[in-house]
Amino acid sequence: MKYNFKKTKYSSKIDLLVCPDCSEELLQVDIVAYSRCPFCDYEFLVNHELEDYLLQPAVNYFIDSHFSSKIHTGHILN
Repeated sequence: MKYNFKKTKYSSKIDLLVCPDCSEELLQVDIVAYSRCPFCDYEFLVNHELEDYLLQPAVNYFIDSHFSSKIHTGHILN
C-alpha cells in the first residue's frame, strides 16, 4: 500500500497522512492512538513508509535536542 502525505501550512516538520478511503488528513497521533482512521475506520497496514511517518516526530526531537546541545557546548560535528 502506498500512502499519500501532505505538508501542512503551519509547520515544515509536520506532515499529514491522507486516508486512502475517505481522504481525511490525519496526524501521526491519530494513527498511533487508533491504528484506524477515526473518520471511516479504515485499517492502516503498517509498512516501512507508514512506520517512518510514525517515527518522524521522535527522530526530529532527537536531532533537534542533540544538535542544539552541541551548539551550546561549542562542539559541532562536521
